[in-house]
Amino acid sequence: MVPCQNRIRRGARRRAYGPFGRVRKRASCGSQRGRLASRARGAGAALDLLEDSSDAVKRAAAEALGRIGDSSAVGPLLEAAGRAEGEVLTHSLVYALIEIADPRATRAGLSSLSARTRRAALIALDQMRPAVLGSDTVLPLLRSPEPLISDAASWIASRHPEWGGALSGYLAGRLGERPIAEPGDLEGQLQSFAGNPSIQALLAGTARGDSGAQARQVALEAMAGASVDEVPDGWEATIAVALGRKDTVEAALRAARGMPPPDEVLPRLDAALLGVASDPAVAESIRIRALAAGAASLGGLDPALYALAVGEVHPSGAVRDRAAAATVLSEAPLNRDQLLDLADLLPEVGPMELPRIVAAFRRSDDAEVGARFADRLSQARGLANLRADVAASATRGFPPRVRERVDALLVGEVAGLAEQNAMIDRMLDSLPPGDVVRGQAVFNSAETACMACHAIGYQGGKIGPDLTRIGQIRERRDLLEAIVYPSASFVCSFEPVVAVTADQSLNGVVLEESDTHLLLALDAESQAWLARSEIEKIRPGTVSAMPSGLAEQVSRGDLADLLAFLEATQWGPRASRR
Repeated sequence: MVPCQNRIRRGARRRAYGPFGRVRKRASCGSQRGRLASRARGAGAALDLLEDSSDAVKRAAAEALGRIGDSSAVGPLLEAAGRAEGEVLTHSLVYALIEIADPRATRAGLSSLSARTRRAALIALDQMRPAVLGSDTVLPLLRSPEPLISDAASWIASRHPEWGGALSGYLAGRLGERPIAEPGDLEGQLQSFAGNPSIQALLAGTARGDSGAQARQVALEAMAGASVDEVPDGWEATIAVALGRKDTVEAALRAARGMPPPDEVLPRLDAALLGVASDPAVAESIRIRALAAGAASLGGLDPALYALAVGEVHPSGAVRDRAAAATVLSEAPLNRDQLLDLADLLPEVGPMELPRIVAAFRRSDDAEVGARFADRLSQARGLANLRADVAASATRGFPPRVRERVDALLVGEVAGLAEQNAMIDRMLDSLPPGDVVRGQAVFNSAETACMACHAIGYQGGKIGPDLTRIGQIRERRDLLEAIVYPSASFVCSFEPVVAVTADQSLNGVVLEESDTHLLLALDAESQAWLARSEIEKIRPGTVSAMPSGLAEQVSRGDLADLLAFLEATQWGPRASRR
């Protein structure tokens, strides 16, 4: 194969520079005929090699054809793109089309029966200069049933802010359908273009208007998932209005939680959130999430709202409600009596919520509160999930004897590698036989909250590794270690980081990052949006986002059942042969 590649490159080099160096501007008729003949021979050889079985040869052929620049190669390149399965080869073919820059010949690829060919033609036409692809061609393709085409059209449209008006009109038309076809697909497109001011205005107008319940829902869900660096104009008022409507209150809550932290207080939105949280006619699950969304602006909790938060933080509750309640208790200033009461709750708090609840004590310097805090913390089931820096911050104002006692508690919870291995061995020997069906129920339960972070098949969260075939790739001992000591090792791409700002230290998994911000998943339901300008340093974390202490939270029988279920999760050909 190598001689063929060398022949192609020599042909391409001859076209660019000629046999004696760079071709002069004024060449004799003989030299022009020689150059054309040489180019034809090189193009013919390269076209033949587009049929080669090796992708490497086809990539070299595409490179040569792009340099030769013969328009007769456009059709074969488009056909080759239709057959290409690898993205690297596809890139080479598309780049050759861009270099040849024959829009008329390339546009013919838009009529091909092959989605791969049409995608190649679309991308090549978009990249040619001067621009030859208009919004009238691209926008209708956003609704293509073929993901290759719709994804390419979406990518192209996102690169053309000047299409904002046309794009807004197109998406407004889709929002005006009755009923809306493929609402999930429309939500995704609106999220992709939410950085465009025209689309931001469209979302705000639709969510607060009279365009129908489904359109309002789609617009609010798009606002909830939009990646924007600051709160767009009109969104505060829009979400506040939507919170007052029964058919949009939950979507409005998600939109409120999804917005980046504003530079200043949003009084209308905060008042609307507090109104939902204080309404006893609203479901408690909605009330606690509304209270959490506005917790940062609360000056305190009245008895009714405090009782709401304490009631929803119990381990038997839904994961999202427990997380919301923990956020409220952590961020809202609590009075002395409330802190004493909250200290009594520490032994019952689950490992996922315990670090947040502990942080609620950081504003107190009361000796009695500190003593009760230390005493009840020693009884906490989730103590293994409490980081030393969180405890140190919470006890900073307490007397030295309180800080020393808490430090001693945490030192006692830190097991060395040898001790961890010995514990795993003892548990493996003592666990009873597990049941897969019961184990699935444990996995799906609110108490363990595994589904909140991990996916199996098409269901579950995305914060932790996918467990669809974990039984194929991990041994029983590894699975038990991950449950009992989740910080012993980390899966690639799910390593925790610690982001330090002037007033807090946050441990989590990076969900999104850009030049302007960092989005961390703190647990199954809580996220932190941090501006890069506020972050003093970022370092690798040593504590998993998965809470420790699960082995103490469930019975040995449940633990054995969960282990059996995870061992049975297998997928694909290898699993079918077992």
